[in-house]
Amino acid sequence: MENSADGIDAIIAASSTVSNFFRNRNTDKEVRVELPSVAARRDRQFIPALPGRLLTVLAPLPGKALAVYLVLWRRSRVTRHPTVMVTAAAMAQVGISHDQKTRGLTVLEKAGLITVERLVGKNPQVTLRTVDELCSRQEPAP
Repeated sequence: MENSADGIDAIIAASSTVSNFFRNRNTDKEVRVELPSVAARRDRQFIPALPGRLLTVLAPLPGKALAVYLVLWRRSRVTRHPTVMVTAAAMAQVGISHDQKTRGLTVLEKAGLITVERLVGKNPQVTLRTVDELCSRQEPAP
């Protein structure tokens, strides 16, 4: 009889540790799962090739300026219009924060690659300059 009591005590002790284990687990963390259909759709999204002359101007710019420009370029190509609205959601999709977006837009504007119209309380409107405009302002190669 004593053996069965010891066995029951061991089971109770073991179940106590199991329940403590599950109680102490961090259940607030969610695991994001990407469905195959969503993954296939994202795999079809791509950025059209940038002209080489434009890439040589963009590559040396500091910070996330190149990434910001690529998002703007893609949105411009999708809408088929050189003026696009810069949304936080579009930037968040590629991991660009609000501050990085602001700094990137400032750098691109100073480089003459875009013009930005900032409105209080609204997303900025950005107009991308054409490759011909950008390349015509550069000095010709010797």
